[in-house]
Amino acid sequence: MNLKGKRILITGASAGIGAETARQLASYNCELILLARTQSKLLEVASACEAAGSTTHVYPVDLSDLDLAKQICQEIHQSIGTPDVIIHSAGAGRWLYTEDTNPAELQQMIALPYLAAFVVTSVFLPSFHSYQSGHLVFLQSPVSRAPWKGATGYAASRWALRGFIASLRADLMNTKIKVSEVILGHVDSTYFEANRGAETRLPKLDKMLPTLSEAQAAQAVVKAVQTGRKQIVKPWLLRSLLRLANVIPWLGRTLTNL
Repeated sequence: MNLKGKRILITGASAGIGAETARQLASYNCELILLARTQSKLLEVASACEAAGSTTHVYPVDLSDLDLAKQICQEIHQSIGTPDVIIHSAGAGRWLYTEDTNPAELQQMIALPYLAAFVVTSVFLPSFHSYQSGHLVFLQSPVSRAPWKGATGYAASRWALRGFIASLRADLMNTKIKVSEVILGHVDSTYFEANRGAETRLPKLDKMLPTLSEAQAAQAVVKAVQTGRKQIVKPWLLRSLLRLANVIPWLGRTLTNL
């Protein structure tokens, strides 16, 4: 895809991978629609994107409020139009054991990323069908393939998102609408600042993998947008390990939970 002038909506765009993806896309003179909870941070990202040459629209919204998420997306649809690309970057949730997870926090983990991605997609999908074009890009965690202990609710939400992606692909078979999944290993991002203690629960296997910078993670997302590939896994060694876990599940479970 030639990115120049493309209208791209990014959720979770105020920090971390979402913000860095917006900044990288800005260099292609895209029209960016940025969604996240914190208005001040969104405005900072928007300012950087506009300085790089992109038109930018900012929508402060808590996407875990599904009615509000739908309302905002309908407003975007009416006032700006249908995005060419939607990048689902928003995600939340601490890594906790089942017995340590309270219901409110569990609901938040399910809402972001899974339910929010479902609702945002549902608003724009009819227009994608009408135009017979559009591209949905989902950021994913390796836990959606190889769960590790101490992250039960988070893993369940990521598996739900995985199921949504697979079902979307079935729904969209024989259309020109693309669905991409970007699976990223350990990223040195603001996620771990917002979720204290999560790094201590990373599998020991994680130490074998190179840590990605936010810039490297965002490059993978931009590559998915440009190429339309169904799946991109970074770093390359993670791709090999996930393939091994798929072929020999018991070995994957053992290695993940050392």
